[in-house]
Amino acid sequence: MTNFNELQEETREIITDLLNDGSDPDALYIIEHHIAHYDFASTFSALKEVGYERAVALESFLYPDPETAARRALEKINSYLK
Repeated sequence: MTNFNELQEETREIITDLLNDGSDPDALYIIEHHIAHYDFASTFSALKEVGYERAVALESFLYPDPETAARRALEKINSYLK
């Protein structure tokens, strides 16, 4: 399972480093953490627990075709949001 506290600390360190390097403190920066995970039930449960209500992304194989793959991925994500 991903340790979200560690990711939060890493984000703080990235922000500190940006500001220490002279980056514009008023600029908008996007800091992404890409998490490969197969225990989706636990991942979505943790997101619910912390009150996360923003975007999630799922990368999937295009099997058997793009439309079917997208439909299956959406159905799977929605099953965890119930």
